[in-house]
Amino acid sequence: MSDEVNKSRKTLVTLFSIGLVPVIIAWTVYNFFPQFLPVTKTNLGTLISPPISHQVAGISIGERKWSLLVPVGTSCDEDCQKRFYFVRQVNIALGKNSDRVQRIIVAESDTALDGVSQQYPDLIRIDSSMAQFRKALEPTVTEPVSGNYIYLMDPNGNIMMFYTLEQAGKPMLKDIKHLLKISNIG
Repeated sequence: MSDEVNKSRKTLVTLFSIGLVPVIIAWTVYNFFPQFLPVTKTNLGTLISPPISHQVAGISIGERKWSLLVPVGTSCDEDCQKRFYFVRQVNIALGKNSDRVQRIIVAESDTALDGVSQQYPDLIRIDSSMAQFRKALEPTVTEPVSGNYIYLMDPNGNIMMFYTLEQAGKPMLKDIKHLLKISNIG
């Protein structure tokens, strides 16, 4: 009887070891050898960590979709026009998923939007306090309004990534396609 009990105990210990040893190894590497952790990333835009809530940034969201936010300061110069162009081109390039992404102008005054609304009629306009928008994003982004940035907001209302004018276009399209592929929301 004692041989049978010992054999059962050895089997039980072996089974627990098979499950427990990899967990212990993973915990040890994570806590004591972080240089061995992978550091690759797939995003081409810049992540905002932690994400900024739309309420903190002073933006009210309507539909729960992925949103490309283009903030406009006091006027819309040539670089500002390029941002609108890239946002429209990315939306068109999404094809069947283009209805899952909305394009939003974040502006404080109508004078900044002269000509923009006529050239890009499908843009959604959101009135916002630019001071509140700046204050929310300045810890992460330098010149959040006057800089040439396009922000990506998830369907839950979190501003989670931004693109410079150089990253707009194909890199932004690649990121958004990836997000729409893996996301069940929006």
